[in-house]
Amino acid sequence: MVGPALTALLATLLLWPVAADADDRAPEPPELRIGELENCSAGDQVLTPCPIGYRLAGRPLGSGAPIMLFPTWYTGTTAELWEAGYVGPGAIADTDHYTVILVDALANGVSASPANHPQGAPAFATLTIGDMVKSQYQLLRETLAIDQLDVVLGVSMGGMQALDWAVRYPDFMHTVVAIEGTPWPTAWDQLNWDGMLDTMASFDGSEPSRAQVSRRLARQEAQVLWSPDYFVSMVGERDAQQWLADFDGGRSASDIINHQAQLRASRRHDVGRLVGDSRTQAARRVQARLLVAVYAQDHYVHPAPSQVFAEVAGGERWLSPSSCGHMAPNAECEQSRLRDRIHDFLQVQH
Repeated sequence: MVGPALTALLATLLLWPVAADADDRAPEPPELRIGELENCSAGDQVLTPCPIGYRLAGRPLGSGAPIMLFPTWYTGTTAELWEAGYVGPGAIADTDHYTVILVDALANGVSASPANHPQGAPAFATLTIGDMVKSQYQLLRETLAIDQLDVVLGVSMGGMQALDWAVRYPDFMHTVVAIEGTPWPTAWDQLNWDGMLDTMASFDGSEPSRAQVSRRLARQEAQVLWSPDYFVSMVGERDAQQWLADFDGGRSASDIINHQAQLRASRRHDVGRLVGDSRTQAARRVQARLLVAVYAQDHYVHPAPSQVFAEVAGGERWLSPSSCGHMAPNAECEQSRLRDRIHDFLQVQH
């Protein structure tokens, strides 16, 4: 759930997962394609046009293989889903078994975003997670002529999108897997995210302000991405400020503007609003087989709401005690265990 500016550094620090069969994958991600939607919603605004980035991986579309939709996490891109090892032969999104559609969520800097759209940032002021999902539905129906999915799978904010999919379009997919997502934020999530939003709101467009905002965000994220115990063991004898200087990859001005829109959307996310403000009724609306995978020591997205939601929806829950916290799906922590649990749920055979 960290931004593209940090990707190279995090890979160096082994904080991104690497698939066990990474050497079998192509070194470059699949071709980036753009679905040119005529328009799409962004809260109380309409974006015209509405370009949506996506990539196709695995078995050919139209081959009869089951289709998996994999939207991006907060600040992430489809290239990063690939580079992080989530997609490939034997990976969580197994390209030997599935046609995998990786889709760039609105406001991630690839699809229609505050920093790249002619209507500018004001048009994204009331963007929601639901808008991201609706644009993906339009992409599937209008651009790819798909009227049924086998799986919707997402991580972090991608998990929020997966849960919105389950409630908004309950008969469109057979299975939903939400990893570290939430159907609504807790007070703890709101407290942390509001602090980050306040930091981004202080950006005045100047280079000194950009650097200061980037450093403050890096510090705020570092305080919640891992458990305190894991953070101490990871940093070791290094000085915290020295480590932070390395961790802060330097968000660009465009990153800050785009990330602000996505985090605001996460902050206002609540699937209960789709069903008369009833979270119970929203969970009961789910028809797909549901698996939520959460981490007891996740300080970035609290695990409780997903567990409650899954219980009411009749889904399955996987709760891990990993001290890695929100970064637990990574290779040095629990990626292999998570992959095996998901494949068991999806009944993927090797």
